[in-house]
Amino acid sequence: MNISIFIALGSLIVASIALIRTLKIDRKISIEHKKAIIRAKGYKSDRIWIVRIWNDGIAIARNIRFESDDIEKDDGIQLRIEKGKIPYPLLNKGDSFEIYAALSDGRNPVPKIKFVWDDEYKKDNKREQVLEF
Repeated sequence: MNISIFIALGSLIVASIALIRTLKIDRKISIEHKKAIIRAKGYKSDRIWIVRIWNDGIAIARNIRFESDDIEKDDGIQLRIEKGKIPYPLLNKGDSFEIYAALSDGRNPVPKIKFVWDDEYKKDNKREQVLEF
């Protein structure tokens, strides 16, 4: 056999592997562009506590809601949510909204909170985190 056949065969194999890897990466990037990621952090502004909730993903998040057994069972954490604010209708990338909170001594210092939202990738996405104050 001629060495040029081996070179051509080797080139075909390398090109095929590169094509498969490129298609996998492209698919992953395409999926990431359809996902929103909801996060939250508590902070103190003047004398009041605020929980900031934002979209850290690429896609638009819709119908944002949350639940927390830790907060509901803890008398030391009171979220003051305006009527009709939750579920929050829409958050673009980087957008946020705020909820006021009342905190007292003896509260759970690391309450868990679970967010649920819809985006282009999936309905009822879920993400749990510790809500830091």
